[in-house]
Amino acid sequence: MRSLRTAAFGGLGIVILALATLHAQSPQQTGREVAPDDASAYSGEYEFLRQGEMLQLTIQPGESGDEKNVTGFISRHGESESDRGTILDHWIRAGTLRANALKLRTTSIHGVWFEFEGGIARGPGASRSERGYYVVEGKLTRHTSDASGRDSAQSREVTLNSLPEDQPK
Repeated sequence: MRSLRTAAFGGLGIVILALATLHAQSPQQTGREVAPDDASAYSGEYEFLRQGEMLQLTIQPGESGDEKNVTGFISRHGESESDRGTILDHWIRAGTLRANALKLRTTSIHGVWFEFEGGIARGPGASRSERGYYVVEGKLTRHTSDASGRDSAQSREVTLNSLPEDQPK
């Protein structure tokens, strides 16, 4: 009888240890692979290309349950002769989020507009009050149209960190 109890408790211990190991290895613990339960958690401000520039994202439910609508804007410094030093806001005119796959396209200002295709994921920040709690990673394409309407595009891989959220005082 005693050896039967010992075997039963030993077997239970092995099962508990196995479950604890599986839980420790689950994607929920690694952070970057798992989308939040509510995709609107990705809404917020992200660094853009230079100091003082940002990407503002607002994630809202879409018409289908899997795809979310993305609105917001890119706020950047003007670079041409006519707008140098001016802050320009390129509004997102088409944006979607499916799982963590993000696509967006902005309006054009002075012949410049942006496209992004990539993803959004949990970053290295420990809390939302830290830079990089979420990161937007992927291909950013800057389009420039000349006076005759010809488009030239320059693409680059970017990682845009979320900016810290203000915490209640």
